[in-house]
Amino acid sequence: MRLVELMKRAQFGDEEAMQQLLNLFEPKIKQCVKYVPYQDREDIEQAIRLEMILAIRKFDFQSTPTFWEML
Repeated sequence: MRLVELMKRAQFGDEEAMQQLLNLFEPKIKQCVKYVPYQDREDIEQAIRLEMILAIRKFDFQSTPTFWEML
């Protein structure tokens, strides 16, 4: 499923779509905390996931510029 479709579904409360989004980005989250002390990793991973959820919920598809607008 496409990322945009998952985000739209997650914005409308689809918990499965939100979980799929988090799973898609799990390798990147793990990479981000690779150099964080081991005892702090879980807390930071949770903080990253929370920020992702908040960002997905408030993302405005209407104000996103198109490719041509960015040029």
